[in-house]
Amino acid sequence: MLPTHERIQLKIFSSSADTAGAEASRNGSVVEFLRQTIEHRFGVKDVPDGHFSFPSEIGGLDVQSPFVSLIQRREAAEKQPGKSIDEYFKKEREAHKEAKARFESGETTDARYQSPDPDFKPEDADAFFSSEEFVSSRKILDDGLRGAYEKLLSPPKEQGLDYDDRGVVMNAVAALSGQQNLRGISAPWYGMESYWPWVAQLGMDRRWGMASSFRNARLDWQE
Repeated sequence: MLPTHERIQLKIFSSSADTAGAEASRNGSVVEFLRQTIEHRFGVKDVPDGHFSFPSEIGGLDVQSPFVSLIQRREAAEKQPGKSIDEYFKKEREAHKEAKARFESGETTDARYQSPDPDFKPEDADAFFSSEEFVSSRKILDDGLRGAYEKLLSPPKEQGLDYDDRGVVMNAVAALSGQQNLRGISAPWYGMESYWPWVAQLGMDRRWGMASSFRNARLDWQE
């Protein structure tokens, strides 16, 4: 999915005509496209990347990135999808081994009195179930395998983002505490929807050219 979205942006936002009809290199980026459009229409140059994705309440353009949610799900996806199935089979083998040991030690002798017919005795009463017979009714008696299978079928949940409580990002978010009518990026950190901590982290990254506080991150767009 990530390469697909990247190709879409490259196709749409590569070199193309701007609003004045002049040819401009977009570098395959919606952010670069918007930056050049803003410069052409408003005369505002070098708008930091973070301003495009920040919510409008703190001066951003609220451009939603499809890459963030895809990265969140990628981070939450099982790195070894078959591991849960393997773990189930491992527990199943251990359960058979443990049950066999209890049977052979005589620990289960009195258990027959809990059955509807305590006097019933099969021909091979002294032999414990084979491993094949032990697991033959797993679909009826055990939901573990179904649970592991359904887990593999379920889409991964969006992965949240932890923070450095002494870092510049956390200090900037904390500076928003007490401000009214904020949406998206706001304090406290774990009160935000999972999408916005990623935007805050990326927006405050030095490579994105952001200041050290959202209080100074507002821009006025006037034509």
